[in-house]
Amino acid sequence: MLELQSITKRYRSKTALDDVSLLLEPGIWGLLGPNGAGKSTMINIIAGLLAQTSGAVLWDGVNIDSLGASYRAALGFLPQSAGLYDYFTARQYLRYMCALKGLYTKPGERKKRELHISQMLETVNLTADADRRTRTFSGGMKQRLGIAQALLGNPKLIILDEPTSGLDPQERVRLRNAVAALAGSRLIIWATHIVSDIETIAHRVIMLKDGKCIAVGSPAELASGMDGQVWSLTIPAEKTDLYRANYTLGNIIVSGSAAQLRIIHNEKPHPDAVSAEPGLEDLYLLRYEEVSK
Repeated sequence: MLELQSITKRYRSKTALDDVSLLLEPGIWGLLGPNGAGKSTMINIIAGLLAQTSGAVLWDGVNIDSLGASYRAALGFLPQSAGLYDYFTARQYLRYMCALKGLYTKPGERKKRELHISQMLETVNLTADADRRTRTFSGGMKQRLGIAQALLGNPKLIILDEPTSGLDPQERVRLRNAVAALAGSRLIIWATHIVSDIETIAHRVIMLKDGKCIAVGSPAELASGMDGQVWSLTIPAEKTDLYRANYTLGNIIVSGSAAQLRIIHNEKPHPDAVSAEPGLEDLYLLRYEEVSK
């Protein structure tokens, strides 16, 4: 159980996090927001890498500042930019990370370490590539190896910061499926600005904006709050710019002289508009519309 109690972080005149309080139970939590929303600040505070200005982070009811090594042992962290050392093989890299984390360092624990590393490689589907040097890996393979590193020691809390950044669609799906299979009794926090990364796997979603928590709930709960605000409308293609200037638009599909629009608006935008089922991406577009302009 992870609890954030009135967490605030200020950098001189800028407030990166503003009085954020959350209670997180095991499962996959999506931390959603555009760049600058406060996601990295929050996860760095949770990871113990950054001190908050005020407030407290509790792990199973105890302040993490007093837990020290026992909290670090419960934590697995994949930063946005993780160095892998190109001259290491995947297996060598995980051995090195075991040493840094103080895992299986006692005499006679070598077999346990090698078994554990093999299990982590299997978990992220890298067994066949275990003895390849990481410089030959694709971006997705490197990210999966980063997750294997975060899993060393079987931590109960795993934090992933923009793990699909720079990956192609296939690699993103593989990575997403790998993380979904890990949930169980673990608490996984996936920070991203890409809705599709978490919409299908997150049990709960936290939406941050300007350092504030603006919504918390399951993807279905958050999307259902937009009932009656998402519309489908087919118009002459030449009128697309007019609708783009006056409404928040999701998909625009042009076919010949016609354009099918997905419009996000609290009132019916046109007599011919048909109500559409809302999704998490619609809510994202609505809540962060001014951020992208």
